[in-house]
Amino acid sequence: MHRGRRVRSPTTSNDPAFPRTPTIWRRKLQAVLATLPRLRLTWADNSTNEENFVVERKIGQAGTYQHLVTLPPNTTTHVDMSVEEGVTYCYRVRAVNAASSSGYTNEGCALPKTPTP
Repeated sequence: MHRGRRVRSPTTSNDPAFPRTPTIWRRKLQAVLATLPRLRLTWADNSTNEENFVVERKIGQAGTYQHLVTLPPNTTTHVDMSVEEGVTYCYRVRAVNAASSSGYTNEGCALPKTPTP
């Protein structure tokens, strides 16, 4: 028992040994067509203490999210080169660190199509 000292939870401490929960802009994810077969994802990094960003993807609106890639801190874009024309892909991103993870971004969906000349 700690007498006379307040013990803080890891998510609220200013002690670097207990990093705060990372944050991410929840409404900033965009999925846009790059050049087939690619979709470019962009998001805003609102965190100063993330260790990684986790990108998840599902196929179609009713699909189940699966881990796609783990990216290093301060990353704000990813190009998914494993997409197929005519299939809708939806994505979400969250920041993670040793203490916790942020909430997910908004869902960003795109349907890759060959551009018409």
